[in-house]
Order: sequence, then C-alpha cells, then structure tokens
Amino acid sequence: MTAASVLTRLKHTLPTAAVLRSRRLLLLALAAGCVTGGVLFWRTHRAVPMITETPVLFPVTVRTLAALAAEATVDKVVVIEPAVHAPLVARSTGVVTAVLVPLGEQTVAGEAVVQIDGSKVPSPARASLAAVQSALRVFAALEREAVHSAELAAATARAARDAAVSGRQLSRESVDVARRQADLQVRSAELALRDAQESDQRNDTLVRVADIALKAAGLAQDQAEAARRTAYQQTNDAVTQAQLAAAAAEQAVQRVRVDLQSQRASLDGQAAAAQAQVAAQQVVAPVSGEVTRLAVRVGDFVQPGAIVGEVTAAAGAQVELAVSTGVRSALSVGQTVALSTERQQFMGTIARLADAPSAETALWQVDIFITETPEVIHPGDLATVHLPAARPGGGTVFVPLDAVVIRQAGAEIFTVDDEDVVHSHVVTVAGYAGSFVEILTDLPAEARVVVAGNRQLRDGLKVALQP
Repeated sequence: MTAASVLTRLKHTLPTAAVLRSRRLLLLALAAGCVTGGVLFWRTHRAVPMITETPVLFPVTVRTLAALAAEATVDKVVVIEPAVHAPLVARSTGVVTAVLVPLGEQTVAGEAVVQIDGSKVPSPARASLAAVQSALRVFAALEREAVHSAELAAATARAARDAAVSGRQLSRESVDVARRQADLQVRSAELALRDAQESDQRNDTLVRVADIALKAAGLAQDQAEAARRTAYQQTNDAVTQAQLAAAAAEQAVQRVRVDLQSQRASLDGQAAAAQAQVAAQQVVAPVSGEVTRLAVRVGDFVQPGAIVGEVTAAAGAQVELAVSTGVRSALSVGQTVALSTERQQFMGTIARLADAPSAETALWQVDIFITETPEVIHPGDLATVHLPAARPGGGTVFVPLDAVVIRQAGAEIFTVDDEDVVHSHVVTVAGYAGSFVEILTDLPAEARVVVAGNRQLRDGLKVALQP
C-alpha cells in the first residue's frame, strides 16, 4: 500500500471538526443536566428546619382589689343650705342616765348633751373588750414565761460555751505536759544510747537496750504529738459548736421578744378599738345652737342610730345627699368628711344617716353639717363632697371604669393568678361615681384585677405583667 492510499484512508476514518463540536456540546449538555438534577434533588430532600411559634403574651397592668378600693373616692355635687335643725343621734345601746344640756339651753358643737349607760345591757363591744382584756392578762403571764425560758436557754448556752473554752485550755495544758514528758524521755534515751556506745567497756546488749528505749521514747513522743493534735481539734470543734449554740440562743431570745411585741401590739389595738366602741356612750351636739327638742328622759332605753333630740343651729350650713349601699357601709354618724368649692376646702360632720334606703331610688339619705370654713359660704353655692368608698369584703367595691368590660355575658372584670393566667368574673354593676364603678363581687382583697389591656382578654390566656 502506498503512502498516498494510507493518507486517503485516514482522512476518511478520522472525525471531522463538526462531529467533534457536536460531541463536545452533547457532553456539556449531559454535565449541565447532571448538575441541575443534583441541585433539584438537594432542594427537595434537604432538611426543613422546624418553625416554632412563640405564643403572644398580652401586656396588662394589674392592681390588687384592696389598692383600687383605697384609691377610690365618691364625689357628690351638693347645694349648700342653711343649717336649721341638727339631729342628736345615739351611737350606742343603753339606758339614758343624764340629760346634760336641758331643753332650751345653748350647746356647742362636740358637747355631750345626753349620757348613756350601757353597763347593764348586753353589748358586743363590752364583751369584745372583756375578752381582749382577759387575753392581755393571759398574754402577760405567757410573755413572762416565754422570755424567761428563752433567756434561760441563752444562759445555758453561754455557760456551755464558757465551759468549752475552759475545757479547751485545760485539755491543751494536759497534752502539752504529756508532750514535754515524751520529749524528756527521748532526750534521756538518746543520752543513754550515746553513753552505751562511748563507754570504755562497751556492751552490745546495753547498746541494743538503749536503742530500744530510744525507739520506745520516740514512739511515745509521736503518740503525744498525735494526742495533742487530736485534743486541739476536738476542743476547737467543741468551742465552735458551743459558740454557735450561744449565738443561736441569743437570736432566739430576740425573735421571741419581737414576736411578743407584735402580738401585744395587735392585742392593744383590739383593746383600743373595743374601748372606743364602749366609750361611745355620749350623744354630742353636731352643731352649735339651741336644744329645741329632746325625745328621751332619764331611764329610757335607746339603740344605736336612734334620734334622741334636735339642735337648732345658731350658725353654719348643711348639705343633703343620697348615696348607694356601698358608700353607706363606709359612713357613720359623727364621721368627718371633706368638702370643697372652687375657692376653698373644708370639713363637715355626718349628722344623720337614714335608717333604710329609699324605696324609689334604693339610695340612702345622708345629712352633713358644716360649722366652720376658711371663707364665707352662701346658701345656694355648689360644693363637692368627697366620700370614702366601700372596702373589699362587704360584697361591694369600687373599681376604675377601665377595669370593667361589657361582653355578651354582661359586665366582666379579669384577674390574674400567681402563674399570670387570666380568669374572667361576671359582676353586677350597682352604680357609677365619676371615674369609678360600683360592683358587687365576692373576690378577696388580694385579687389582682386587670386595669389596662383587658379589651382582648379571655379566660385562660397567659399575660405579661406591665408596671
């Protein structure tokens, strides 16, 4: 075969440039397909992270029912009228023993007009006072015994501490003596061994005996040192324990004294309150003026709230107003209340409380007398009476308007427990007073009431408390 024919055959068997380009494009397409497939596979099979939803906590502001009630005041706008007649109202149960200001005589505000003796009439106040006084007598005896026992325990602990300190000193002295004796024995044994070794007539037996004696003395010395360390440690521990016991006993004495003082203060407060109730056995004039009516005589029996007479005021003013049952429960005859006008503030005294609410309005009539003001007031002037509101525990309490939500079930308030979980309570609205609403509820005084952020609340939600 010639060279020309070989070249011709090779030319026909080798691929052309177009074929090579086609092959390269095919390979590139296959590679791109593999890459695309791998990407799609990774996207469809990769791990999807778990998405957890954080529960939404509604921010709310809470106040205890007691705090809300303490801040609540009931403001009533009234018209000032001339003080014409002021009733004389009994404040205790008993028998009239004396009329101190006769009919037709002049009296001054605060003066006793009628004297009442309730000593022969069963009285809860006197029974309470007697019980408290008896408790105080028993308490005094128990107080002396408790303080004596605590002080005796403290004295015993101090004696044990002193004994431990003294015992430590004696124990240390005895072990120190034993240690010094052991040291002397070692020194003597060393001298005996040296003498035996240096003797002109050396005797091996004596040397061995002296060596044994030296070892025995060394052992005694080690034991004495160990005994000294043990004694020091034990006596230190005993002293420490005795000192701790003495300190604890002293603290116990102080705690006993503090607890007893607290209990005595409580009993003294109860006794003072009971004594004040028993002492309310004088009917005093609410205003200065003339006694124009007396409805009782010596020997008559009266009940609290009974009108025993009347004083025609020589000067002063009065106001009349009607209040709800919740406000009425916080008032009493003789109580001082605040009043104000645009120009001044002054005080008045409750002279009369109605015996029953009005059948038409269910409100209680209250008469307040004014005897003194910084500036002159005139009949017909408007004034505002600032009355205390009812406290929790009586079934009626005042809360801010914002604390009440009107829902399909009626008026509701929300409380928050110790785990910040909401509880709804349906309440009965008894009345409104300015920015406060009077509700009927049996919730305790320590209940935490939501006063802001309650519009979207429902029972069982967890909330975040805001200051």
